[in-house]
Amino acid sequence: MSLTKRGDESTSYLEPVRERHATLVDLLDRVLDKGVVLHADIIVSVAGIPLIGVTLRAALAGMETMLKYGMMEAWDESIRSWETNYRKLKQRDFLKNDQVILDTLGAHFYKKGIYAAWRYGHFYLTDNTLFLYHETYDEVLLKIDLAQIRGMVVRSEKSFTNRTCEVLYVIVDNEKVHRLRSRDVHTLKNTIATFVADNGTYTGADLVIPEYEDSIATILADGEEVTHRGRLWHLYEENAAGSIANTTWRPGKLYLTNRRLCWWYQTESKFLLDIPIESICGCYEDEKSWSLFKQDTPVLDLVYEQDSVKRVASFSGQGVEDWREAIQSAINQNGTQPVRAKESCPKCNQLSDIEHLLNKGCSHCGWMSARMQRKALGAPV
Repeated sequence: MSLTKRGDESTSYLEPVRERHATLVDLLDRVLDKGVVLHADIIVSVAGIPLIGVTLRAALAGMETMLKYGMMEAWDESIRSWETNYRKLKQRDFLKNDQVILDTLGAHFYKKGIYAAWRYGHFYLTDNTLFLYHETYDEVLLKIDLAQIRGMVVRSEKSFTNRTCEVLYVIVDNEKVHRLRSRDVHTLKNTIATFVADNGTYTGADLVIPEYEDSIATILADGEEVTHRGRLWHLYEENAAGSIANTTWRPGKLYLTNRRLCWWYQTESKFLLDIPIESICGCYEDEKSWSLFKQDTPVLDLVYEQDSVKRVASFSGQGVEDWREAIQSAINQNGTQPVRAKESCPKCNQLSDIEHLLNKGCSHCGWMSARMQRKALGAPV
């Protein structure tokens, strides 16, 4: 609304002004934040005779605004009280008469088939059992009998986002390992240890629990050991029948043993790459572009021979230089002399040794890779 004058008149008029830039979101924000009060008296008449009368008194606002002005307080308190009692009743179904010693938010790593994810809920620790309960779905996600615990250990792990978090590994009678997270895993571990130390099955010492690698354990042969492991992205080419090849970067785990190099794709729960050490021709570090937003990313190119055909497997992630040295060391220890792989120069198309081409440039026309150019200019590689 604005105050204006019409012509020479001294009288001012209050005229509505339309806000052309206002949107539906602005309207909803104003209604929920400030509120709207409707006060109307309506009379419906026919031929001058009043027939129907309507008196309307209404207030429309968000609950926070309503409670701020003292409206609907009794209703809000009753709803909150009912919800609290309802949650207590749901908990009694699985807690029964047990006394809860510890209640904290947490998660359990669940894996079945191609499904693998952290399932979140509330940890309830009693004097006999550890529960992980999801209140929304009213479901017990995990139940561990404290008398079956044989050992516990806390480890620091990194996710794909490079976030470091602590994970509690709990091993039970059947040698099954449970991976748990909580706000404070050390408090959870120490509280559990307090109640299971007296039964004689848990001594309080951290048992040596093997690395959680159920994937690589399925293919290891006798005498084969994992020397290096890590999370790396792999440039995977999917060739579907009757369609164009689709090449995408996929997250997974790369394993190097004393016999092979293999890459595990967790989404499909299988190995998509398995290369014997003697088939590897060489590995070289280069820079590639993932997308328009991720340029010049360090990439490890692995050249190997399969069915008498030279192939290249590309990996990217942290520690690419360390992986190159580890793979080269594995080749040397294997005692095989890898075939010197050759590739044509992008500029003159002359065949050259790949390692020389990437690390020193083309000896025919002087071409250098983007990584070598940045290194020559003194820029960070």
